[in-house]
Amino acid sequence: MIVVPLHGRGNVGGEGEGVNVLAYKFPANVNTEWTTYKSGSNMHLTHNFEIIKSNDEKSGLYLAGKEGIRFMPEDFIKTSKGEAEKLPGMDSAAGEVRIGKAVLKKNFIATIEPMHGQEVVVYMKDDESKRIVIDGDLKEGHALATADFLGIGSDQIVAGWRLPNKEGKIGIKLYNEKNTLGTEWESNWIDENGMACEDIKVMDLNGDGKQDIVASGRSTHNLKIYWNKSGK
Repeated sequence: MIVVPLHGRGNVGGEGEGVNVLAYKFPANVNTEWTTYKSGSNMHLTHNFEIIKSNDEKSGLYLAGKEGIRFMPEDFIKTSKGEAEKLPGMDSAAGEVRIGKAVLKKNFIATIEPMHGQEVVVYMKDDESKRIVIDGDLKEGHALATADFLGIGSDQIVAGWRLPNKEGKIGIKLYNEKNTLGTEWESNWIDENGMACEDIKVMDLNGDGKQDIVASGRSTHNLKIYWNKSGK
């Protein structure tokens, strides 16, 4: 189990001690003491993280926060040492981060920037210095997920926000690649004005092999399941 606090101890306004990343080892008897691994961090405000366990991708922890997107290799859990690595071109403050598979089977990094921000951003893994804004019309973006909802062999992005944007709308959108380079994306509504989205989780809830979406609303005080009816 991984725990990443919002800020370091005594940290005020993102200044002061960095965030400690904590890993807890699940014991055979949960009533006994849990072994804790602690690693210091050079990040001062963190908001979300993505755990990657893969044979073809470097395993570890992607962190989103004040200093942008950073990465901690898996061995930090084993050694309790190490700092979050800077990633090229990803210094913009971010609140959410997820990893996805692009059309050409290359990984991409999706973010919402800045923290509680208005932009959905994509970084292609073969060109991490290139920042691609695929939507700039969110208000307090607070939820992000990647999965192959359409069954096309590559992942789409789902993002939600919790305050009315400049058009007075809240909700959740799905973004799909329009070209194989990942430089152009199109969007479609999943929920238009019915969800002040605070968080999103993705899973196959009914065992039909398709990824469904569960979302929770803040000011709308609701919880919704969006069943995948894609037909793939």
